[in-house]
Amino acid sequence: MKAIAVIKLGAPAEMIDVETPTPAAGEIRVRLRAAGVNPVDGKSASGAYGQVTVPSIPGIDGAGVVDMLGRESRRFVVGDRVLGRLGH
Repeated sequence: MKAIAVIKLGAPAEMIDVETPTPAAGEIRVRLRAAGVNPVDGKSASGAYGQVTVPSIPGIDGAGVVDMLGRESRRFVVGDRVLGRLGH
């Protein structure tokens, strides 16, 4: 899949290919339709806010559609529209 990632601190973010994740037990995978990037992400990408391991994919807020369930995932079904804070 494609992702926007910080490859080098202080440099513009780049589009890269990353492995498509498979949800673990109790997790879901969401095909994002929208994602937010906030000031903390910009500060992190510049190296001015805490330690960041690169490459790093910025953003923690998003909305989309559940496209895969991990084992024991019972709260959502494939096709549910969701929004929330994303895990890293």
